[in-house]
Amino acid sequence: MPAPHNDTQKYIDNAPVGFFITNEKEQYIKVNQAACQITGFSEQELLAMSVKDMVPKEFLEITLQSLQEVDLKGKVRVESKFLKKDGSQGWWIVNAVKLSEKETIAYTTDITKTKQVEIQLKQKVEEMERSNKLMIGRELQMVELKKEINNLKQQLAQKKE
Repeated sequence: MPAPHNDTQKYIDNAPVGFFITNEKEQYIKVNQAACQITGFSEQELLAMSVKDMVPKEFLEITLQSLQEVDLKGKVRVESKFLKKDGSQGWWIVNAVKLSEKETIAYTTDITKTKQVEIQLKQKVEEMERSNKLMIGRELQMVELKKEINNLKQQLAQKKE
């Protein structure tokens, strides 16, 4: 029977989600293959980086707050953008758990495609709402025009009498 540690390591290495283990300085000390696939960085490149290196500037404050939360509460879940090796940005959900005073593990799920669809749907809804307002506005104008035409017809009919 294999040692439990070996099984656990095998599960982490082959997991479909990214695993990032960091030290007390938020530097990556262990990553799995999915983490490399999600980010586009090699294992060696990721091990030379820290959490802050993976975050766009506009998400740095949220990331720092999340790091504080995991220190205080022992765990955190956050949805954030991340930087890919090719310079593009993706979205992921990060579930981080404090393993010890010196180590934290983060489980990441790439939700970039889902976010893109969500953004497209939001834009379509906004477009449809604008269209709806325009149509309602035109409909209201037609109602007003009909009222005005009827008023003019009545005035004409009164003048003929």
